[in-house]
Amino acid sequence: MATPTTGTGVELATAYGISEALLAAYPELRQVYELFKQDNIGLALETLFKTDYYRNTSTTVKAREKQRLEQPQVYADAVAKYKIAARKRLVDAGIRIDNATFDTLVEDAYARNLSDDQLDQAIVNSGKITGYGGNVLGITNELKSFATSMGVGGLLTDSYWTQKGKDLFSGTTTYSDIQQEIKNLSASAFPAYSEGINQGKSLESQTTNVLQSISTFLEIDFSNLIRLSSPIEPIISSNFSRDGLVDMCSVIKSCRSALLSFCVRTIE
Repeated sequence: MATPTTGTGVELATAYGISEALLAAYPELRQVYELFKQDNIGLALETLFKTDYYRNTSTTVKAREKQRLEQPQVYADAVAKYKIAARKRLVDAGIRIDNATFDTLVEDAYARNLSDDQLDQAIVNSGKITGYGGNVLGITNELKSFATSMGVGGLLTDSYWTQKGKDLFSGTTTYSDIQQEIKNLSASAFPAYSEGINQGKSLESQTTNVLQSISTFLEIDFSNLIRLSSPIEPIISSNFSRDGLVDMCSVIKSCRSALLSFCVRTIE
């Protein structure tokens, strides 16, 4: 015959956050709760400490789950406040994601007491980011300009920049890391200028004389010339500019050869 309930066990169960409302969500607690009701405190605690609920759930998560079940409106208000703060932070960072996905991820993050960094990673892993603006876009545009000044803007694809946007947002890379990647690529693509590149000098600044000569020869605006990477790269890959002097004959000869090769590839 069951031991009569005195109320002491139930009060202790409540102190551990266990109530009738919680049993549907965590069936393993039913045996624990029954033992508490029977005032079999020792066995109840022994059984509780072995449950996944006790071993793997933080105090905050337990409290939020209890509130969700027993005070749903209070819980909903808390989630709504959390969503507002999370949305503002994501807008500032420039993350664009549809509302349905945002709601699902943020509600789960609140219930599981995830940190901002953990929520950010969940957003990235969802694959539902539709674009970047704000801080991420600003930093990405700066890096694109840097890549152009280093002569490798045309070598970096949209998928590269999309991935770098994700990495910047999730904190797995930094502005300096990507800048160094670009410098390494430029030094590899233009070995004649690698020493200056590794010292932080842009390819654009090191090849001004050569590019100005090419600009005059091709009758192309100097400011746009460095963007025409396909026909220009073979020319500036050779260092015609040494000590500020330009071998014009070599530049013109290289221009003709590179442009002819480029035109043939284009026609093919």
